[in-house]
Order: sequence, then structure tokens, then C-alpha cells
Amino acid sequence: RAADAEGRASARWRLVDRTASLACSVLSFVILAFAALSLFWTVTVGPCGPELLLGVTESDQWLAKLLPVTLRCFWGLLLPAMSAQYLYSEVQRSRSYATALARVLIGCTMAALAGGLFIIGAHPLEQIHPSAMAGLPQLPHHWHSMARERHIVAGYGLFRRMTGVGVHGEVARPEVVIEGSRDGQEWLPYEFRYKPGDVHTRPPLVAPHQPRLDWQMWFAALGSYHHNPWFVHLCAKLLQGQPEVYGLLDTAHLPFPHDKPAQMIRARLYHYDFSSPNATDRAAWWTRQLKGEYFPEVDLENKSLQQFLRQNNWHLKSTV
Repeated sequence: RAADAEGRASARWRLVDRTASLACSVLSFVILAFAALSLFWTVTVGPCGPELLLGVTESDQWLAKLLPVTLRCFWGLLLPAMSAQYLYSEVQRSRSYATALARVLIGCTMAALAGGLFIIGAHPLEQIHPSAMAGLPQLPHHWHSMARERHIVAGYGLFRRMTGVGVHGEVARPEVVIEGSRDGQEWLPYEFRYKPGDVHTRPPLVAPHQPRLDWQMWFAALGSYHHNPWFVHLCAKLLQGQPEVYGLLDTAHLPFPHDKPAQMIRARLYHYDFSSPNATDRAAWWTRQLKGEYFPEVDLENKSLQQFLRQNNWHLKSTV
């Protein structure tokens, strides 16, 4: 009878274990599905591919609802449930009380460390939406400051650190804006399909497509045109009005048609950053600051330009 009772108790605990595991998995998938569907419902197909319909106000409201719910679900539901499931499985595998106690202590320590790392790692989310994080406990601020001083944790990403030019070396990125003119007085920008340009243009949804020219323009902004000879060739093609090159740009917003191209061209370097919810221009997705000249004013008769093209064995094709 004792063996039967123990077997029934073990079966009940296994049922609880499987139910808890299933509940955690279902809850995780529900949260992910909700976030994915929320984004999917705001996607439309524009002239340059899929685009998000979320405006600045809608994005702000969406983050204000999503961030607190996600953090509380993890801290209040997922982490305790997963910890309890792990501790139970460890106790079930133990053959003695001493082994069970040791495994419980190790499991509790690991759960505490995981919770602490999550709290510290969640603190940088405040940069995304400060008001949404305002209602959360203030203890993570202190923990994050202590960990960051000792370089234990920090916001890091390969391209974030390669291109970050913001106040704290984060988010903001350098961008090259190419401009053309007929008289040298009025300059109009060439808009690209994907990379930042007009501050009022919504960032497009690109992945999994790899826009090669826009990608190269990003890296060109990290240096100078002297280290990116292809950039000079691109400007020469724009001056000539090469249709194949014009087709790589945002053809819906070309400042000059390819059969009547600009007479002069130049490029300027800006620092772009995401617009703030409190910005004066609520329609702007970006803010930018002019940093200086990237490529000087030239025309097709410029001797230095012609010499450079000859040295690289580049010949302008006739558009006739």
C-alpha cells in the first residue's frame, strides 16, 4: 500500500510538472504571437517594399503597453514557474535527502542569478520608453550602475559600437546625403530606397532583403570617399544620368530625371538619430545634424574627377 501511495503521489507530481511545463511554453508562445500579430497588422506594401504603418504616436502607445506586460510576465510568471519545475525535477532525480537539498540550493542560487541578470539587463530598456518603465522597481537602477562600473554588463552590439555617434555612443549613425544641382545654388537630395534620408520618411521593413547599395553607403559614411572609390564612380554615373544607376535609388522621389540629370553634385555628412516622442515635429521619424562636407562639388568637366575615373579604368557609358 505504501508503494502504491508513493507511486500515485509520484504520478501526480509528474502531471503537475508536465502541466507547468506546458503552461510556460503556451504562455511564451502567446506573448510572441501577440507581438508578431500586432506588428503584422501594421504592415503594408509600398512602392519600395513592405512598410510599417505605425506612426510615432502609435509606436509610443504600443511600447507603453508591451514593455511592462512582458517584464512582469517574465518576472512574475515564467521565471517562478520555470524555477519550480527545475527544482522539482532535480529533487525527483535525487537518491538521498542530502543530494536533494544540495540540488535545491544550487537551483535556487541559479534562479536568483538569472533573475538578477534579467533585472540588470532590463534596465537599458528605459532608453526605449522611459515612461513605460517608470512604474517598475527602482532597485534595478542601482544594480545596473554597479554592474556597468565593473564592466560586467552593458548594452552591446557589433554595429552599435561601430557606428554609434550619439551622446553616449549609442543608436545614432552617420549618413551620407548626395545632393544635385543645376545652377550651384539650389541643391536637391537623392533619396535611396532603404537608408535614412528624408527625416519624415518611415524606416522600411527590409529583412530578409539585403540592399547592397544602401548597405555600402552606411559603411562609406564611416570613412571618407578616398577610401571608397566606388562612391566617386556612383556620383559620376548620377551626373551622367545612367538609367541603371538611377534605378537603384528611390525612383518615386528622384530630384532629376535620368534624361536631364544634375549639372553638379556633392555629398554632405549628417548624424541621424531616432526622433523623440517629445519632439516638436511629430511627423519626423529621424533627427539629423549636419557635420560637414563629405564629397566636394564637382561636374563632369572636373579634371580631378576625370583623372580619377581614368586611373581606375572606369569609363562612362553613353546614354544615347
